[in-house]
Amino acid sequence: MVKFCGHIWIGGGWDFPPKTEVRKKQLEKLKLEIDKQQLIFTKPVLKSKAATIASFRISHVLAKNKKSFQTGEIVKQAFLEGTDALFENFKNKSEIFLAINDLQLSHKTVTRRVESIGQNLVELLKQDIKECVYFSLQFDESTEITDTAQLSNSIRSRSLQRRLFTIRRKRFSAL
Repeated sequence: MVKFCGHIWIGGGWDFPPKTEVRKKQLEKLKLEIDKQQLIFTKPVLKSKAATIASFRISHVLAKNKKSFQTGEIVKQAFLEGTDALFENFKNKSEIFLAINDLQLSHKTVTRRVESIGQNLVELLKQDIKECVYFSLQFDESTEITDTAQLSNSIRSRSLQRRLFTIRRKRFSAL
């Protein structure tokens, strides 16, 4: 397709004069074709992004529940086993299997994800602390039956935007 002086040359001659309905329809058709071609490149990127987001969410759940980072591989295996029965009658069962296989849940990957989540949390806390006007700190120490001392702390603050945030209690065990 070549454009020259307002006319379009397609394959065999000059067609589709300017400002006609035929030209508008042809241009819409060509735009749809190029969108389909571009989808070939964007669809894998979207799948990869979804797998990464799922990996972060699963890593967060593992860390929140204090599970071993190697549990991620077990989670993936359980997903695959459950998928076989759960999505038995679905038309896109193979796509679901591929999506689960794309999950990155090795112990090294889960470790990196949890570290990244932790770094992000630290940055958010630093930003909130810079903006705060008032704050209070609360510390509490307790000892468990096993004679393990635990220190929990919490922070409350009010920022300039009058937004109140509370940082949940963190527990640190001291030997």
